[in-house]
Amino acid sequence: MKTVAKILIRNGRGEVLILRRSNTHPVYPLHIDLPGGEVEKNEDIKSALSREIKEETGLNINLSGSKLLFSRLYSGSLKHVLMETTLDYENPSITISWEHDTYEWLNIDKIINKKLPIDLDPYFKDVLDWLRLNSKDYF
Repeated sequence: MKTVAKILIRNGRGEVLILRRSNTHPVYPLHIDLPGGEVEKNEDIKSALSREIKEETGLNINLSGSKLLFSRLYSGSLKHVLMETTLDYENPSITISWEHDTYEWLNIDKIINKKLPIDLDPYFKDVLDWLRLNSKDYF
């Protein structure tokens, strides 16, 4: 089974780190994204997220206090997991990888209302759907 894990990283102001995929990204170039990616064989979800966060943003984050927001299974062979963690500081230094060309910190309402392409990455669509249903109660 293939597992894709993404994470909402919130800063000290409660804003979420949003990345934009570069125009050379092989999947959904120039689309909005969250840190994360495929969980490799013999890797647990938190280890995969820590690795992906470091690769994509340069941040070293301890995920011991992270929370599972949802886990969805598709057709029995693909699993999408969304987690959340909060940083103690407001302005972490971000160094994005080749996979992304820009980033921004947005509050939940701005993420939900952001103009997005029709052919949106299904993983990010899952995140938006979850946020629309749960943000008022959760955040």
